[in-house]
Amino acid sequence: MNDASRYRLTRLFRVLTHIDGRLGESMSLDELAGVACYSPYHFDRIFLRYRGISPAEHVRRRRLMRAAHRLRHEPECPIGEIAHDCGYSNQANFSRAFQQHFGMSPRTWRKGGWHDYMLRQVASYTPDIREQHADFEAQLERQPGLRATLASRITVRQLPMMRTLSRQMVGRLGYELVQACEEYTAECQQAGGLDDGALFVGSFLDDPGFTGRADFIYEFGLVEPQPVAAPAMTHEYLLPGGRYACLDWEGEMPWMRWMYEDWLDRHPDWTMDSRRPHLEFHRFSAQGSAGGTLAIPIMRKHV
Repeated sequence: MNDASRYRLTRLFRVLTHIDGRLGESMSLDELAGVACYSPYHFDRIFLRYRGISPAEHVRRRRLMRAAHRLRHEPECPIGEIAHDCGYSNQANFSRAFQQHFGMSPRTWRKGGWHDYMLRQVASYTPDIREQHADFEAQLERQPGLRATLASRITVRQLPMMRTLSRQMVGRLGYELVQACEEYTAECQQAGGLDDGALFVGSFLDDPGFTGRADFIYEFGLVEPQPVAAPAMTHEYLLPGGRYACLDWEGEMPWMRWMYEDWLDRHPDWTMDSRRPHLEFHRFSAQGSAGGTLAIPIMRKHV
């Protein structure tokens, strides 16, 4: 990839971040083109070339994904309120769009249809991603204690807003995503050196079991201040902070899914907050993995 292509991608990633922060608002092609510093004509062509879909279609999918998460995790929130918060003028239009995309009504999804949909998505994963899932299951068999005390080790914390030097990765899962994060870490090390304990964080808004591979967006960044020169294809990315369910880990990183199954889905007071990203903190060490923290954004359940 040449420098011109990298520059175009950096501007495109800026737009993707802008969209995720304004899913409940009206967004015109002119506005999005302005964020990328292109004319509407050129922006539409460039977006289609790199994402394979139009800007309008991307916004539509992101709104539906946000709604799908809220329907799954906020069972007491009215469907009409979720529709409005995700940019739909009325519940009928939202229900029609949801049915067309997920093959079921919002009500069916909320009652458990989301689980069947996720299983179908996982079944369609490529062999390398299925292999990683199998490795996780084998890891649990080798180390049953890894999960046995997991729920008791989760704590609720108020995390601060964090500024990161981030690279956005689209359409990557499994070992391919792990490799991309390792490459970025190595670039940061080459750019200026990293002290042991330097903090990296991966963040994502959507469950890849809902989005599928092509639409999964992952940010991986170095938490500042860390005095390194900016590697190519990076941008400043602000993590909003707020309340998180946190699990510290050393050595083998647990599966975040276990935090849902063993703690969050059973908790009487907390549910996932789909407006903020999930976080995967990794402490850098020249000798290998030094551990980190998994963090799920949470909020009080509707009463």
